Amino acid sequence: MIMGKKVDRDLKEGISVTKGTNQKLKMLYLKQIFEEETDDQHSLTLQNITERLNSLGVNADRKTLYQDFKELKRYGMDIIAIQEGAKSTFSAASRQATNVRT
Repeated sequence: MIMGKKVDRDLKEGISVTKGTNQKLKMLYLKQIFEEETDDQHSLTLQNITERLNSLGVNADRKTLYQDFKELKRYGMDIIAIQEGAKSTFSAASRQATNVRT
């Protein structure tokens, strides 16, 4: 199916095809979230990160966040993933968070 036709069909069916209003700022917001809210002692779940991005007008899902984390690592950020049972948490390593939420 051609992308344009899918978008047209989705619009006719009332399915939202818009991205968040600040979607282009997603990577910058992710970097800021990691730098301000995480460190060796404070981490965030994917749900926490998604909620923070949504509050900033950015849509995110699990699959794209993993890709984004990979890109931030490629950029040079030291992102740590910790598996705790069925839950994973993420943080920026070797730094002190400046704005930790509880």
